[in-house]
Amino acid sequence: MNFHLKDLQLHFDISLIEEAETLIASGDLQKISEIKKDLWQLKFDYDGATCQCQINPAGKVRKYTCTCVVYSLYKKCRHVATICMLIQKIRLNAVNINNQGVNQYQRSIPLGKILQHTTQIELINFLLEYSKTSPEITNALKARFIFNYPEEIRLENDPILTVQVEKFLTAKRPGENTLFDIYKSFDAYFIQSDSKINQHETLASFNILTIIGKNIFRLLDQNQSENPKIIEKSKLWFSKLLQLYRLFVAPEAKKQLTDLLLESQSLMFKVTDIDWHEKYAELMLYTVTKEYEYQSFKTNILNLGLYQIPLFENRSNWIMYTIQSDLIRGEKPDFEMIVPLMEHNIDLFRSLLSRLINKLQYDLVIKFIQHVHKSN
Repeated sequence: MNFHLKDLQLHFDISLIEEAETLIASGDLQKISEIKKDLWQLKFDYDGATCQCQINPAGKVRKYTCTCVVYSLYKKCRHVATICMLIQKIRLNAVNINNQGVNQYQRSIPLGKILQHTTQIELINFLLEYSKTSPEITNALKARFIFNYPEEIRLENDPILTVQVEKFLTAKRPGENTLFDIYKSFDAYFIQSDSKINQHETLASFNILTIIGKNIFRLLDQNQSENPKIIEKSKLWFSKLLQLYRLFVAPEAKKQLTDLLLESQSLMFKVTDIDWHEKYAELMLYTVTKEYEYQSFKTNILNLGLYQIPLFENRSNWIMYTIQSDLIRGEKPDFEMIVPLMEHNIDLFRSLLSRLINKLQYDLVIKFIQHVHKSN
């Protein structure tokens, strides 16, 4: 990092500089404080973000951090630009942070308190007017509140996330901003799914998660299988669906989930993330194992696709899935079919043994070792 405060305009994009100036003018921040020698901290009321910036005596920025999502993605954000700008103003004006001079750069009334005294009509009119000047604001508002609309939104008529993903996948040179908009829409859809669960509308929540899942799978299938952000959203989707599945969900919804998971089988051979495979298999235990497609799916994994899975840890995970699935269904695991598939891979053997031991399946461990010994 190591840039001088006077060179802010060279380090930060003009858009971040403008947003920082807007934040300072709005007063949506708390008093900046020097928590240690040359280590400054600033908190933001509305965003809930906290950022820190460390400088040296010469006025160079040694490092900065922020708790917001944008910073986690790009290692820069409007919050760190704001704290750098405030430190620069303080140093240039030789303002003592303990006197009232610092407050000339902020107001004492946070935005939340102002909105408490604002009518709903005033706020709606402002948002409608302001959104006319900012397509980004318009899309963010739509993504956040689209499922409040009385017309049912499905994949076929989803005007936000599905359209963004389609635009990204069909573009000759998709921009980074388009992908970032997709991340934000995923987050907005997840929030609405949670809201529907809190309102006891499990079917509506499932519908939102279905839209999320199909778009995640499209991205993973189209050269995004190693994208850490898409993998992260995918694992969150597995967790949300598992939570929902444990609640009451209509039989037709469960059937849709099973179909969706079966459609995505090819992703097992593209994604290498171990945690992703474990969460996928865990969700399978609650769906496919209880549906008529189980035997077909098991055959596809063990007989057709096992060696297309890149990492042996993930192969071990899927073998373990079939064993657990058999146990749930009251069937005996077929080690005579499993052992030959391992092809004397000692690492795979050790991985599978450790999984069985962790599950306290000691009798299965003995049978497994016996079958391995017999095959040798």
